[in-house]
Amino acid sequence: MTILLDHIALQLKQLRTEKGWSLDQTAKQTGISKAMLGQIERGESNPTVQTLWKIAMGFHTSLSHFLPLEQKEQHVLQHQDEALSVKILQAYNPDLAYEVLLISLKANTMHHSCAHDTGVMEDILPLSHTVKLGLENEVMTAKMGEVLRFSADQNHAYINENSHEIQFYNIVHYPK
Repeated sequence: MTILLDHIALQLKQLRTEKGWSLDQTAKQTGISKAMLGQIERGESNPTVQTLWKIAMGFHTSLSHFLPLEQKEQHVLQHQDEALSVKILQAYNPDLAYEVLLISLKANTMHHSCAHDTGVMEDILPLSHTVKLGLENEVMTAKMGEVLRFSADQNHAYINENSHEIQFYNIVHYPK
């Protein structure tokens, strides 16, 4: 088990213990199967970014909550089955209620993200080229040098129609 997987496992178990939730209750709150949650807690499974987001949302916490505070190197959350990878640039700050992520999205791919808690906002800042954002009934576009702000308490998708990988900053603002 890696240091990161150990930490994710420990954080999940600690959050469950604090809430007094069984694996069944946790599965209902997160939308992740009881079997998968057990595997993550035992360090037997490397969760996808999407899975980790769902767990964070089920516990009403940030994605960066699952990363070690004292990082000798900045961790990248990635999974071979996903088009998207996430590097935490600024872990969740409770005083300011935000975290800063660097997102990489493979060429000609789309990554679906489920709705966050009510009041969560995201800012997308492309580092190069164009990023598209699919919302329930519209597609929005952000070009390099632009900022796209949207309400993240709805299902959304990051879309890369370019023939190469793109990167963008994602600032996630949580309600206080």
